[in-house]
Amino acid sequence: MLNENLKLLFIIPARFGSKGIPRKNLKILNGKPLIFYSIDNALKISCQKEVVVSSDSDEILNIATKFGAKALKRPAELAGDQTTIDPVVFHAYKSLSTDLNFDYVVILQPTSPLLSVKSLESALMYISLNKKIDSIISVREERHLSWKYENGEYIPNYKERKNRQYLDPKFVETGGFVISKPQFIRENSKLGQMVSVWKLPQHESIDIDDFNDWNICENYLSRKRVLFVVSGYKEIGLGHVYNVLAIADELSNYELHFLVDRNSQLALKKIKEN
Repeated sequence: MLNENLKLLFIIPARFGSKGIPRKNLKILNGKPLIFYSIDNALKISCQKEVVVSSDSDEILNIATKFGAKALKRPAELAGDQTTIDPVVFHAYKSLSTDLNFDYVVILQPTSPLLSVKSLESALMYISLNKKIDSIISVREERHLSWKYENGEYIPNYKERKNRQYLDPKFVETGGFVISKPQFIRENSKLGQMVSVWKLPQHESIDIDDFNDWNICENYLSRKRVLFVVSGYKEIGLGHVYNVLAIADELSNYELHFLVDRNSQLALKKIKEN
């Protein structure tokens, strides 16, 4: 369980401009502005904390305060298309007046609305228990044959073609979170010397860059939940289980849960297999 005495500073950078999706951070996703989801994740972490939204937009900052975050107006020189996240985080960290002596700074991107509190809390617990780690970055695992373009030609990034499951995994950074010790928050960096990664489930690793990403997130967040109550053991057979699984196959856009009684170990085994 996460130590409730940890002192955390959550910084959520939320620039107004967006080329892919206009007004992205304010756009309504499953009934809430996109900025809501990162604020909500931060507020649900059971520690001593400050949650700050840094933005060049008064509209975004107004919405952020309504959801329980502190608002920090970002200077114009940190709001351009070419501005990286490091100076924005540094400005927020230096600007915040607080009595808390933070153990960690947590940077959350609003473009990762599927990130779960469970994943965030697990990563915080991991870094807090492993004192040698300075920073931890959320990643997704990829196993694909890839190529690069070099000196006018395409060159494979592999020595031998293998099936996907036998490829060495690559870990690609996501916008989910970066957790770092405060002393490593600098104008041109947010990472310490000893960096680890935290692998997210595939759907949680989605960063919203365009409308295709948006539609995927909308689909996940708006899914209906269905609970199947299932019995299946030697005396009554597995007919009921097979009927339930056939129905479940038709409900791929739903979040499915299965509840079996203590006698139905055969049913449990068959559900797990499927």
